[in-house]
Amino acid sequence: MRRYLAPGLLCGAMFYFTLDWRYVVGLPLMFGSLSLGYGSDVEFTKIIKRGIFGLANGITSSMGNLLNKRFVLAIFHSVLVIACSVYFGVYNPFENAMIEQGVIGFIISFIPVMSARRREA
Repeated sequence: MRRYLAPGLLCGAMFYFTLDWRYVVGLPLMFGSLSLGYGSDVEFTKIIKRGIFGLANGITSSMGNLLNKRFVLAIFHSVLVIACSVYFGVYNPFENAMIEQGVIGFIISFIPVMSARRREA
């Protein structure tokens, strides 16, 4: 569900709202970034995998902001996704893994959705 349905809904909704093709460019990249493995039994390896997962998802979900030249917002979002992915994924302060994955998914999608603007003609 998180690999195909979530990116399709996210990119599709942003394209529908903005009518800007730049939000669709990240769709195939999001399929790949959300399919990355991030689990391990060794803490150091888990931190590295979570960092790569966060970096890939931060960049792909901010593709619209990158292509619209909002670099500061895209960099801030990528750093936030990396930090949340590593902290919540490795140390999980929540009751269960479903809440942790929901929070990380929210962090991945919130800033790109809130920064989407209708393209001016």
